[in-house]
Amino acid sequence: EFRRVLFRSIAVDSGGPREIIDDGKTGILIPRADEHELAIVLARLASDGALCRRLGANARVAAADRFGMQRMARDFAANMSAH
Repeated sequence: EFRRVLFRSIAVDSGGPREIIDDGKTGILIPRADEHELAIVLARLASDGALCRRLGANARVAAADRFGMQRMARDFAANMSAH
């Protein structure tokens, strides 16, 4: 849901976020407990508006593809025809 509103995502590279974020395309994953890398990524995003816009736009497309109404309707129809 958060990606549908064009937020840029920074998350720890672990189970849940790794499944949702395509690192470098729809957000940025950082190693667990790496404050130095987090600071670098935050500074990079603060100084690179084009990167922020690209990550946000890519995240929005990915969210629509994965969770949008068309996808849900298609999955629902496939599920109903399987039964």
